[in-house]
Amino acid sequence: SSIIWLRPGATSVLPVFFIIPLAHATMASAVARAPRLSGVAGFRRALWAMRRFLVCALVYHAFDMATIDPVSAFLYTLVSCEQPEPRRQQRRQLGRRDDHCPLGSFYAAGVCVPEPSDSPRWSLSAHCADKHKVVGVATRLRGILRAFDQIVGVLVLPLVGVMIDNLGRKPMFIASLCCHIVFVSLLLVAAVVGPSNWVACQVLLVMAFIACGVSNDMYHPAANAIVADLSQTDERLRGDGYAAFGLISSLSLVMGFGVMFPVLQLHLSDYTAMWGGFLGIGLAALALNCWVLRETMPLPSAKSATGSHSRPSPSALASRVWADLTLGCRILWQDPFLRVFVVLFSLATAAAMNTIYMLSVYQVVSLEYGNARASISGVTLPLLGAFSSVLVSPMIRFFGVNRLMLLMLTLAMVGALIAGMGAAAPQRKVREVCFWLGVGIVSACRSLIETCGKTIISTRVSSQHQGNAFASFQLLSTAFYIGFGLLWPMVLFDARAVGWMRGCIFLATALAMFTCAAGLLVIMRWEPPPAQLGDKSADEEDSIGADDVSVPPSEGELPAKDGI
Repeated sequence: SSIIWLRPGATSVLPVFFIIPLAHATMASAVARAPRLSGVAGFRRALWAMRRFLVCALVYHAFDMATIDPVSAFLYTLVSCEQPEPRRQQRRQLGRRDDHCPLGSFYAAGVCVPEPSDSPRWSLSAHCADKHKVVGVATRLRGILRAFDQIVGVLVLPLVGVMIDNLGRKPMFIASLCCHIVFVSLLLVAAVVGPSNWVACQVLLVMAFIACGVSNDMYHPAANAIVADLSQTDERLRGDGYAAFGLISSLSLVMGFGVMFPVLQLHLSDYTAMWGGFLGIGLAALALNCWVLRETMPLPSAKSATGSHSRPSPSALASRVWADLTLGCRILWQDPFLRVFVVLFSLATAAAMNTIYMLSVYQVVSLEYGNARASISGVTLPLLGAFSSVLVSPMIRFFGVNRLMLLMLTLAMVGALIAGMGAAAPQRKVREVCFWLGVGIVSACRSLIETCGKTIISTRVSSQHQGNAFASFQLLSTAFYIGFGLLWPMVLFDARAVGWMRGCIFLATALAMFTCAAGLLVIMRWEPPPAQLGDKSADEEDSIGADDVSVPPSEGELPAKDGI
């Protein structure tokens, strides 16, 4: 999600409209302008120029990622079932019959006794001794919760772009963190309620995932718009900015998952104290971000008589809502290349994120890992993403951003095929080797795909409408999540699967990456020259606006600096 490895998801839309005016009123009074990348800024200069934003992004992302594996383990503890009965199983090699208990329990004195929590065969829940049932129920529940997350995102995202481009980047960034604090608070209440009141617990979980979904839907467009504000309209310079942002995101994954590793080793059955600690950390992160983050939205050309920039009145903002809701979609549609590219990029992102969401479950069931050991992938795989983020800037300059993305899609397809085909091996060691090799390739490529995709979109859209464009892209990605999100946990995954069926989640990702690579290759061959992208009739300019879409500079031409 996204990433998420698991992107826990979301509360109601109502808190958003309470939080945003509060954040806007308390922070917009002293608007400080952050430095912008200029000249031949390299990767290290991008890190320095965006240091305030990167610190805030690191805090938010680490806080978000630290909740992923605990949420999965928490959902396992909520599953309850009846005590399993021993089954008679024929053992042909011994020529006799033995009593058999499901994974998560062992046979003793004529009954199935639950495995202790420190056993690698523990069922992951104190209320159910069947591990396959616990994982299956929790995985389906998580898929349904993510569906609520994404559906609400479809309703919220159109407003997000309007608010980012009118209220500013900083208020929306702070509001996203506030929604994540609401998410943790609702999980705390759900832990107190517990499985004893299953209906109330489910309602709280749905509200929590909605809150987290709203948080992520506001954070990503706002963060992307901030990076665009801090860079020039040149894909090489903007690539430096997004590469630095990708590095910080990968490092935050390592921090978030690494901090929670010793907690998961405790095999908790009650997560009340842990969610209470997360609530305190979230409040501290909110105070830090309010102090450190600066507003980066470009000043409008028209200024008031006092010399400060004027903000739209509520009535004027309301009158523009409908036009701004569709502005991002019209911006993307006006560019023949972007109208196809955003669909391919959304499909690749949805496939990669859905696979990432399922990694922990796959390790627990197919590789027989515990919760703590399964979380190791949350530390090691982001390190590959961080390494590839450092290399993305020179690679964009060497290959070109379009060709680099095509190469990474192809490699991601190969990595997914390795993991999927290796899952059919009967030996667990072979499955482990293929899993780590294949998923490592996908993880490294995913970071490069994300950076290249954002760079392509950003360089073809004017700085004044970055928020609208990225919100529209996020809306399209959300539509793919809704369409494909339930496919991985509900259809492709089976806790009791054997043979090649265990690798269906990876094989589906390989097919999606192949489709995206083939589509990108086609539109690269048919992409019109940059000069043709700006040729619009007078009627088109009246309907879209002459300043709505910026044309990428041609070779050797200096990027325009109007607006930034």
